[in-house]
Amino acid sequence: MKKFKYLFLELGWFLPVIIGQWIFAPHILRSKWKVIPLAALPVAVYLSVKDRVALDEGTWSISDENSTGLKIGGVPIEEIIFFIITSWVSAQGIILLTDERSPAEILKLKTQLLSRCRSNHSRQ
Repeated sequence: MKKFKYLFLELGWFLPVIIGQWIFAPHILRSKWKVIPLAALPVAVYLSVKDRVALDEGTWSISDENSTGLKIGGVPIEEIIFFIITSWVSAQGIILLTDERSPAEILKLKTQLLSRCRSNHSRQ
């Protein structure tokens, strides 16, 4: 189980962000679904290549004890997944920040949160 520590930590860090983005405005992300991999994957490839250089030069290392040992092109799979997820979340975030429908979504979310707060406050 310790071999999957890095992978499990990554998923624990990123899943809440990804889920939050999809809860916030799924229709926006669905409408731009083709753009997300086009933006995210080249960045992930670039970062993976640079990571390989850093690993080869001893800039940093990945603990064999806490990773699966699976590698692609000499880069641990956990690192590649990290770069893919980071780039993916960033691409989705940029889409959500720049889409013309986002201000309305933010207002809707604010209204829902205020309504819940008022409802909880009145019960006390």
